[in-house]
Amino acid sequence: MKPNPSAAGVAVTVEHLERRHGDQYALQDFSITLEPGGVLALLGPSGCGKTTLLKLLAGLDRPSGGRILFGGRTMAGDGVMEPPQKRELGMVFQDYALWPHMSVLANVAFPLQMRGLSAPEVRRRAQESLERVGLGAMAGRSPAQLSGGQQQRVALARAIVARPRLLLFDEPLSNLDRDLRDSLCLDITRLLREVGATAVYVTHDHEEACTVADEVAVMAQGRLLQLATPATLWSAPASSTVAQFLKLGALLPARRVAAGVHLADGALLAHELLALVPGMAEDGADSDDAAHRPRQGQVLIPGHAVTPGALDGAALHATVTAQHYRSGGFATELRLPGGVSLHTLLRERLQADSTVGLHIAPRQLRWFDAAPARG
Repeated sequence: MKPNPSAAGVAVTVEHLERRHGDQYALQDFSITLEPGGVLALLGPSGCGKTTLLKLLAGLDRPSGGRILFGGRTMAGDGVMEPPQKRELGMVFQDYALWPHMSVLANVAFPLQMRGLSAPEVRRRAQESLERVGLGAMAGRSPAQLSGGQQQRVALARAIVARPRLLLFDEPLSNLDRDLRDSLCLDITRLLREVGATAVYVTHDHEEACTVADEVAVMAQGRLLQLATPATLWSAPASSTVAQFLKLGALLPARRVAAGVHLADGALLAHELLALVPGMAEDGADSDDAAHRPRQGQVLIPGHAVTPGALDGAALHATVTAQHYRSGGFATELRLPGGVSLHTLLRERLQADSTVGLHIAPRQLRWFDAAPARG
């Protein structure tokens, strides 16, 4: 999905942003650029810096270094610190943050009242905002009379009612069950395209990030590991760390030699197979000289890259450790050389503890060179 060409959103630029707490970095040398109307998902484990970045964008925290610009105007950094009310933001939190003593309509209307709009205009726009999220008929109810999903829709209506240039989402669906999350995730995606605001969406859910966002930023330990479209992220992870976090398949320690790639237990993937693997031919690795130099790294084997079959002629052998029926197939766990597990979905039932041959689609594999040793 591309940013809305008629977007009312703002371009967001983050340059070498840092946030330190004493000697510890919550965010380190973080840089991104987001086009007007673009939707960026921040994806990573707890403590990776996602919420820290969101607070810095919102003006709820001050950076230790670097700067933030909205539409070319500095919001934070270079001695500037614009407060949240001057950043034209809308925010949606995981705990809804609704006022229980106010009606649904009054909750949504509050940002407009704070701007001093006339009462008729406030009521009209608040009602329109509720209609957009499918809650027009519930304007007179209290938040306590609504379900969790409905309360989050109210929070969403309140976030868009003032027509912000930037919307910030802090894990808005984490308190909801899976079916409701899927439904509301699609509704948020549609609404973001309609309103045209730029958005930054924090989540730890891979599918949620890829549904909502034009681009996904994978983070770890306060750093940006990869920024890419969802399709690129899944097909071409930038590192073994990204692949491991996204659970893209089995990562096998390996050593490249002239004959192919030796895995940890001595199994050999033949050179003819590995010549097709992305990453293997980079930097002259397949030249006559380089092909004979040992090369340490890892091979990523996605679940969809293997087909279990006969042992003869198979690239690898694996043991079936578990299987259960799911979504029209059998979710299967295979134990690969070195004891690494690979999860895949198969159409047939396999006998537990049996050994099967794995026939591999080489273009689906990926090679990652080992990180150079630090001197």
